[in-house]
Amino acid sequence: ICFFSKELFAILLSKEFREANVILPYITFSYVIIGAYYFFGYPLFYDTKRTKLINIATFVSAALNVVLNLFLIPKYGMIGASAATLLSFFVSSLITLILSNKAKLIRYNYESMYLAIVLSFSLALFVTNLNSAITLNTILLKLLTLTIILLAIVFKYRKEMKMAVDLVKSKLKK
Repeated sequence: ICFFSKELFAILLSKEFREANVILPYITFSYVIIGAYYFFGYPLFYDTKRTKLINIATFVSAALNVVLNLFLIPKYGMIGASAATLLSFFVSSLITLILSNKAKLIRYNYESMYLAIVLSFSLALFVTNLNSAITLNTILLKLLTLTIILLAIVFKYRKEMKMAVDLVKSKLKK
C-alpha cells in the first residue's frame, strides 16, 4: 500500500487530501506493530494469573501516545501524530514481548520480526517520500523494488512456506 500511496491517493482523493500519503507508512506500520502486540500477548490470555499484565502495556502505550502527541503535533502536525501512534504501539508491543518472555510461555525470534518491520517501514517511508512525479518509470521502479523484496522474503522463508503449504494440503485431503 505504501509503495503506491502517491499514485493511489492521486486517483482516489481530491487535491487537498493527497499530501496525507506521507503519513501512510506511519499508520500502516503502527498496525503491523500492534499485530505484534497481539501476537506476543495471546499467550498471556491463556494464563489467567497473567492476563492483567496486558493492561500495563495498554495503559503505558496510551499515556505515552498522549504525551508524544502534546509535543509532536504542534511542531510536526499530522506526521507528529502518526509518529506518536507508531512509537506508542511499538512500546506496547515491546512491553508485551517482555512480559510474555518473563512468563516463559513461548520463545520468540523477536529480533528478526522487529528487523523485518523496521526495514519494511524504512523502505516504505523512503518510497513514499520520493519527490518524483508519477510517471511510468517510477511505477516500474517501485514494482521492480517490490518484486525483489518479495522474492527475498520467499527465499528467506522458503522452508516455513513449504511447511505451511504442506500443512494446508494435508488438511484439504482429509
